[in-house]
Amino acid sequence: AHGSFREATCLSCGAIEGIATVFARAGARAPQCRKCSGRRLKPGVVLFGEMLPAEFADGEKATDEAEVLVAMGSSLGVYPVAGLVARAIRAGARTFVVNREKTPFDDEVEGVVRGELRDIVAALRQRLDLTSA
Repeated sequence: AHGSFREATCLSCGAIEGIATVFARAGARAPQCRKCSGRRLKPGVVLFGEMLPAEFADGEKATDEAEVLVAMGSSLGVYPVAGLVARAIRAGARTFVVNREKTPFDDEVEGVVRGELRDIVAALRQRLDLTSA
């Protein structure tokens, strides 16, 4: 799955609610949507087999035009998103991977940084003097 488990979306009416409040209402029965009382809620992620949002085409276009692509915190094992790295390489962009574990693209990209994403981003923010931003 890709996206955020911080939200739930009602599959009946499309209302979005914080996942914590959904779980707080959960008991023996599935919680209801606060807007339409529907009982089909799912996390705000793209699950395997679901269509990607239309914005994915924007990502492909941006990848084609990018000078640099940094793939962060992804195993790069699930397509079509993983294909963006190969697409950037073909387009001549400088490509980098920041991830805790090895990815299928590690030998093809210009650079790899291993570690916990939160630690790497914190160090980068500090180095770029973005700590107050």
